[in-house]
Amino acid sequence: GHEIAWAQFELSVTSSVERNEVPSIYHPLTCQERNNKLLVQGEEFQVEFDLVYGTLDSWSYRGINLLEEGAKLQLWRALIDNDHRSAAEWKQYGLHWLQHRVDGVEWQQEAGDKVVITSSLRIAPPILFWGIRVTYTYTIHSNGELSIDVKGCPEGNGPSTFPRIGLQMKLPVYLDDVSWYGQGPGEAYSDSRQANRIGVYTKKVEELYTPYIYPQENGNRHEVRWVSLTNSGGMGFVAAGEPTLDFSAHYYTTENLDQAQHTYDLIKQDFITFNLDHQQHGLGSASCGPDVTEPYRLENKDFQFAVHLKPFSTDENSQVEISKSLRAKHSKKESSIPVV
Repeated sequence: GHEIAWAQFELSVTSSVERNEVPSIYHPLTCQERNNKLLVQGEEFQVEFDLVYGTLDSWSYRGINLLEEGAKLQLWRALIDNDHRSAAEWKQYGLHWLQHRVDGVEWQQEAGDKVVITSSLRIAPPILFWGIRVTYTYTIHSNGELSIDVKGCPEGNGPSTFPRIGLQMKLPVYLDDVSWYGQGPGEAYSDSRQANRIGVYTKKVEELYTPYIYPQENGNRHEVRWVSLTNSGGMGFVAAGEPTLDFSAHYYTTENLDQAQHTYDLIKQDFITFNLDHQQHGLGSASCGPDVTEPYRLENKDFQFAVHLKPFSTDENSQVEISKSLRAKHSKKESSIPVV
């Protein structure tokens, strides 16, 4: 009964079946601007956006809150043991204390079935003469889908690499049932992925944490087609990338993981820190060997990525059905099918 070896590969095929789906009918979106807030309401959901700070303030579905704090671009990660060579440069350029300055926020409603909000920001450390021009484009659809497109253009003399590029948000603690289709069941990064298989996995948030003796970045899931977080009643949301993303979910903040010297220094929060990453700098083996090799370095250059979120209930839809509609709508091509 002991497995000696296994292999997994992708079939180089695409679907030739045409989808003749009957379009669903949704009520038009209603928008109300008041006190520098934009309230967008659909048939079963509600989104509130802060027009001053350019952030998503709240997101609810059938009366259930799905968000504690809106998504922000995150370039820092809790340093790992292998990061000691990169850490000096990252801190020299202030990547651990970047600040967000909003330059402008605009919104418009298109044909009643979607609202587009554009936020322009500059992200930079204080004093130092480099930064990143960032544009967030939020698209709210009448079917409840929320898309976030992020474009970044570094300017000035910045670091050669970034620790990560992704979105970080805070979620209610009751969204603790996590399912995903991607590499698993354990943590994986771009250069430490071969021990994991592509599959569909389910865990609690607390089970996604890897308890290293010295607290650090941990628990990333790699090459994920979709990930869902739901409460005990099966209500929550699905997130998908174009075509994949990385994610992690913890009861600890990035700052706490970075500053803690021992596991007993970790403080469990009353929210979930949820990361949806476009890419992370590789792990390498610099604690006792070479640094991150060239293919896995996260270079400082222009970037663009998008994530698509949609609320759902497991009583009515599966994560697979929701993710298929998201991926078919936004992906440029069908992904190949993994087979053991």
